[in-house]
Amino acid sequence: MSDYLIVFILTFCIRIISVMVGGGRMVLLPLLIIIVGLDPSVALATMKTGGLSSSFSLIKFHKHKQVNWVMWRTMTPWVVAGAFIGSYLVVIIDQDLFKKLIGISVLLSLIVLLTKRNKGKRDKQVLDTNIGIVPRFLSSIAGLLGALFGFKGVFMRYWYVSRGLTFIEATATNKATSLIANIVAVISFIVFGLVNWPFAVTMFVAGGLGSWFGAHIGMKVGNVWVERLFALVVAASVVKLFL
Repeated sequence: MSDYLIVFILTFCIRIISVMVGGGRMVLLPLLIIIVGLDPSVALATMKTGGLSSSFSLIKFHKHKQVNWVMWRTMTPWVVAGAFIGSYLVVIIDQDLFKKLIGISVLLSLIVLLTKRNKGKRDKQVLDTNIGIVPRFLSSIAGLLGALFGFKGVFMRYWYVSRGLTFIEATATNKATSLIANIVAVISFIVFGLVNWPFAVTMFVAGGLGSWFGAHIGMKVGNVWVERLFALVVAASVVKLFL
């Protein structure tokens, strides 16, 4: 019972912040592997299943017109294609190798977080909607990485920022993109019996509550405070990486 309580509290707290700034999976995935003791593939499948509730924040984002649906329609099919391939690799990969690859993916995600200077401020810039084949291909790679490691949001969020969206708009649009990709991955995980349902349900409830409050807080405080929370998540992730 203590494991479920720990997972609930941490998932709730992490989702409050990560719904706006990302990085939640960099803490939640190691939590399930190291503290709870799940195999990496089971941990990832459980986390992504429980993480579906974080999409509840889309209601608030859409209500405040933060989702760029034009970019969503363009990028989502490519992300989903990558997610389908990545979810299959989760099923067949060696678990010891997978654990090492997860560690490497955390480090790469941190590099992206720390080196991206554009934090998503925009003052009436014209959005760059001219999306070529290379960004679409890279979005498929992001979808694959998302299904395989759970870190797609780190890369897609900053791609959206680079196209002219604010940090909150990029977060909201990425959340919409992730929903379809995550559903595809979760269906595959369920078919192959990888989901630990007691922990998945715990994370679903806690993540839904945390994401709802997180989106509400983000709408109130705006981009400046989101950037500050973003810095805290980066710092916490670095500490967690080297523990």
